Amino acid sequence: MVSIICNFQLFGEVPSWLCFMISASTLLYLNLDNIDGKQARKTRSSSPLGLLFDHGCDAIVTTILALNTCIIMQIGNGIQSVIAFLMGAIPFFTATWEEYYMNGLNLPIIHGASEGIVAISIIYGITGVLGNLN
Repeated sequence: MVSIICNFQLFGEVPSWLCFMISASTLLYLNLDNIDGKQARKTRSSSPLGLLFDHGCDAIVTTILALNTCIIMQIGNGIQSVIAFLMGAIPFFTATWEEYYMNGLNLPIIHGASEGIVAISIIYGITGVLGNLN
């Protein structure tokens, strides 16, 4: 929300504090998302409704991450923004579809759901350190 208020047009100067805030909140989301699933499995309190709620929250965060990436990359309101949104939405949709029809989600050791979010968070942090390179 703060990133939208600070840079509504998706281009222009991005303050370094905003890059650091986005990076920290992305890592916080990743940790909390992993912790709640692990806790539900550990206490045997997982349910289909919990899975649906978790995937719904992940879908919202995927959109927010795409928006934050557009703001950090300063790509503006064009076809590049649409491509950035689709690059996050299509893999999420297909993975969720696979989980529904195959009754499980088989992820490799290195996958976008965890390592991709860590990588993008590092990129946000590097942008905060280096600033806007025009």
